Order: sequence, then C-alpha cells, then structure tokens
Amino acid sequence: MKLAGTVLLAALSIGTAHASGYVGIYAAIDKVVFEPDADHPQRIQVFGVFSVMQPGRPTEFQPAQRGYMYFKLPSDPAASAQALREWSDFKAKAGSSEAVGFWTFGFTASQYEGMPKVRRASDKPADPDVFQPGQGVTTVRKDTDYAPIKTLFDAH
Repeated sequence: MKLAGTVLLAALSIGTAHASGYVGIYAAIDKVVFEPDADHPQRIQVFGVFSVMQPGRPTEFQPAQRGYMYFKLPSDPAASAQALREWSDFKAKAGSSEAVGFWTFGFTASQYEGMPKVRRASDKPADPDVFQPGQGVTTVRKDTDYAPIKTLFDAH
C-alpha cells in the first residue's frame, strides 16, 4: 500500500496524472488576445511557450515551442461555456511565472488525434483550431524533471 501511495504522489508531482486522463498541452502564457473583444470572445490567441503532446502518443511531447495558439469556440453550447471558463484561466495566468496544463483527454487512444498547432509569432491569425475544453486549466509545478514541463521553463 505504501508503494502505491508513493507512485501516486510521484505521478501527481510531475503534472501528468489526472483523474480523467492526460494533459495534452503545457504552456507558459505571456499574453492572450480575445477576438473580437474580451466582452464577447469568439476566438483567442494564446502567446507563450508550449509543450504539445505528440498526436496519438499521450506520453510523448514535441519539443517546447515559442509562438501562439489560435482557437475558436466549439459549436456545442456546453463545451463553449467550458471553453470560456478555461480562456478566463489563461488570462489570469498570462504574464505570471506559472505554467499550466490543459487540453485534457480521457484514456481512449482515438481522443489523442488532431492536436492543435503552435504558430510562429509572425504568422497572421487564420483558420483557428476548435478549442476542446477538458477538465479545466491546471497550474503545474516548476520544480520537476518531467521533460515537457522542464523544457517549457527552460525555453521561457
């Protein structure tokens, strides 16, 4: 029993375990831009450094990339309301020294396909990815050797 508790504690400390799945994106957010405006957002640009899960491989991540992610609200009203809550969390973390995990998936392999892309800061916003709200936005610890988070802070 002690070993099981130790394994669970270790998993939680690196930020990969989640009650309902895995985190697909880790981000150190510099700023957010709501479109058309903050009072009626339909799209969001999230600028910063991102560690994005390899499509179809929930335990492997692409190297950390600086740039922005561009999202639009999903068409489902409930998903859209959850997306707006997560976007509010992005705004609250923007410019802080904290990083977050989001885009949480369950354990079905097909859910891991189609990860959103990180765009270069010089790219004009076009063709936003549909935001897939998950289990919310989670603050992640800096003091970890878990590569997707460590490289995020190294690149930030």
